[in-house]
Amino acid sequence: MTPNLIVGNMDPLRLSKMYNMTAEQVEQEFPELWQRCYPRRYEITGKTQYDTPKAVARAMMDALLNYHAISDRRVGQTEQNEALWASTMVRYGVPDYYLSHDVAVALMQTTPAEVLDCMTIKLPFEAAAFMIPKGVFTHDEYGPISFVAYTRNYQNSVILCPHPNPKVKHDLHCMNNSMSIFMRSVSGMMLHWTYSHDINMIDLKDESELIELQKTYSHTSRNGIKSQEFTPADILAMTRSIKLLFNIILLMTHKPETVEHGSLLKRIRKHDRQIEYWSPRIIGRTYKLRYEQHTATGTHASPRGHWVSGFWREQPHGPGRTLRKTLWIEPFWRGGSIE
Repeated sequence: MTPNLIVGNMDPLRLSKMYNMTAEQVEQEFPELWQRCYPRRYEITGKTQYDTPKAVARAMMDALLNYHAISDRRVGQTEQNEALWASTMVRYGVPDYYLSHDVAVALMQTTPAEVLDCMTIKLPFEAAAFMIPKGVFTHDEYGPISFVAYTRNYQNSVILCPHPNPKVKHDLHCMNNSMSIFMRSVSGMMLHWTYSHDINMIDLKDESELIELQKTYSHTSRNGIKSQEFTPADILAMTRSIKLLFNIILLMTHKPETVEHGSLLKRIRKHDRQIEYWSPRIIGRTYKLRYEQHTATGTHASPRGHWVSGFWREQPHGPGRTLRKTLWIEPFWRGGSIE
């Protein structure tokens, strides 16, 4: 992906101050751009179980402002990929979902399908973000994970990249097929891994392949400031993010009844702007984790409780059993109290 124009006329001092601002301060400083990144307000039951709903919008703002502030010669893969994600999110109305606690835990304990084609797999949108309940997913160095996200873009497509100045029109041109997966911590660290056009098929059960690919295709940044290295802790967390994200997509595709689509609740006028309040998109609101008492005795008895991993299975069906449907064999906790 090579942009046809980089607008490097933002004041670097103004940008550096932005990284230390709260979301509310960023909104006041860049109101038009913030509105593009945060078009909906959500009425969330149990919202304290998640990072702020503004977390995704703040990450998008960081990506777009950082991209536009860098001169043409200095824009790197990290800045391009993050700007492309933010721009594609804006294009689709910033689709974000909330994972229920139990479904998030279950998907973290599920082994993804062996091989997936990133460019043909069915997606709800070409970009989306998934809010993670607190306590489910933690980076060993950066702490709790706020959300995981993705964007998929095709060769020769053109994406409008929102600019801090609403009068400026700026496009991103995609030179190759690509899919990027992102993870952002509550503390503001963003990690991402981009599948290029030459590695569309990924074996998600091959841990060594996932680790090796990340050495080449992974990037990390904190509030728009590029980090020097992708650490072993980054690789571990990013591997978990990749598997979790594909499990979410598989669940949405093959068990669509688990997905609740948001609806408009009300519109109000505030500071000469119309603000929409929505019920959120929720995945697995009524889903409950399975627990099984351990009853085995003798040499095969397990001394303590443990997870029995879930997985995806292709089941034959239809005339002559020639058709296939994908089933989620759910994980469950066996034994004593869950850890």
